[in-house]
Amino acid sequence: MSEFATEIVIGILWRIPVILLAFSIGEWLVHKYLLHKPLSIAPFIERQHGQEHHGQGQNEIIPHIDLTLVDYFWTLPFFALAGFRISMGHAGGWAGVIALSSVVFAHRYFWNKIHRGIHRDDSGNRLENNWMTRRSWFPMFENHHLDHHRRPDRNFGVVFLWIDYAFRTKWTSAATRATMKVAEETHAAKTTST
Repeated sequence: MSEFATEIVIGILWRIPVILLAFSIGEWLVHKYLLHKPLSIAPFIERQHGQEHHGQGQNEIIPHIDLTLVDYFWTLPFFALAGFRISMGHAGGWAGVIALSSVVFAHRYFWNKIHRGIHRDDSGNRLENNWMTRRSWFPMFENHHLDHHRRPDRNFGVVFLWIDYAFRTKWTSAATRATMKVAEETHAAKTTST
């Protein structure tokens, strides 16, 4: 492998964790301070999320549930600046662009799969019964997000749940605690019977 290619690979590998950390903080900040606080500069954002998405309860079909590329479009100046700042040198520039693009698209993909898997239509069916909903760890994401709907001033992480522990905004409802207790007892009964 050429020196240029090696520099790009190494640049990508160290940048992705840094960008993931920045994205987790960014997701929390945007959710807490932009989507749940009316701002005079963009009141439609809080109205769309805080009122339309949360207003009908947790089992509604809403037109704006997905994070689309358009949602990222208005943040392009931030991404361009961030990509420019983390891209040092010629090969570093390509590494920064690749790493940032990878995280942006991965976040969009996982966010949509998680969110569409959690929310249900009027009949109680998931909006999307995707591969994530069939994973053993999915209830952790589902409970975390549904608790956010029960108490919108808590649990702002959708993809990065740990961020709510870091910023002390994690909250677990009594309903979630009861569900978790039943799951633990069921798991314990299966383990002891084998």
